[in-house]
This record gives sequence, structure tokens and C-alpha cells, in this order.
Amino acid sequence: MKDNTAILISLLSVVIAAIALGWNIYRDIFSKARIKVSASRVMIHRAGMNPTGPYLSLDVTNFGPGSVKIELIVYRDTPSWRRPFSRAGGMIVHDYENPLSATLPNRLQDPGDRLNLLLSWSNQDANCIFMHPFYRLGVRDSFGRNLWVPQNEIRLLKNKFAKEFRH
Repeated sequence: MKDNTAILISLLSVVIAAIALGWNIYRDIFSKARIKVSASRVMIHRAGMNPTGPYLSLDVTNFGPGSVKIELIVYRDTPSWRRPFSRAGGMIVHDYENPLSATLPNRLQDPGDRLNLLLSWSNQDANCIFMHPFYRLGVRDSFGRNLWVPQNEIRLLKNKFAKEFRH
């Protein structure tokens, strides 16, 4: 009986150690912050002043766990099914001179932290994303992941831009 007790205690300690190791691997490697990116057309109203804008606002929200650093605004030219190995696209430099827009890189520390990036919304501005063909729009984080705005939001914004600046 004493021999069986020692073996059972040893097996129990191996199981506990394996669970602890598995949890540490999951926490450190696989459990990265979840990010949601959305886009909308916005006007900014300040008390006692005329509204400014319109702008294309990229809203980035950290859903946790942990912090994440947002580094770039990125876009893709074509869908991945069309050119499966192509990385055609690039990065967009947002308006650093606009005091209402956040700057990049920017760290979202806690779950619930938000970042609002303002881009041009004008058919007179050559830097406006809608003046160039694009398929996806999003941000790149410190883990190297591209986090995209949902396709239905992109489609609605493209239609809204076309209606607003139709000749």
C-alpha cells in the first residue's frame, strides 16, 4: 500500500506540473490581446466653434488580456483569394499635424482602452484613401498581426464617399 501511495503522489505531481506548464505556454505565447478595429465617417463638434471634418475615423479597441502596441495603419490592394501569396498593399501615414488625432505608435495598456486615428475624407486631398483603390484597411500591432476593419464597414464607407462626392 505504501508503494502505491508514493506512485499516486508522483503521478498527481506530474499532472499538476503539466497543467502549470501548459497554462504558462498558453498565457505567454497564445494569449495575446484581442483588438477590434472599426471605421466611420465623423464630424467633430466643439463648443462655440464650427464643426470640423469630415474625417475617416479608425477606432481601435483593446479587448484584452494584456497590453498591445498599435504601430501602423495598413491597407491591401487585392483580396487574398485572388493573389494568395501576394502582400500587395502598403501603409498609410495619418495626419500627425491634427491635434484631434492620436499618434502612432500607441500602446493600449488595459482592456477597454481606445485609440482614434483620423484620416482625410475629401476628394480634393490626394492622400485620401478613397482616392486610391483598396480592398482592406486596418492596423498592424506589435505582434505583427494585421487587424482589419470588417468588409461591410468598408463597403458602406466607399458607398457613402461615392454618394457625397458624386459629380
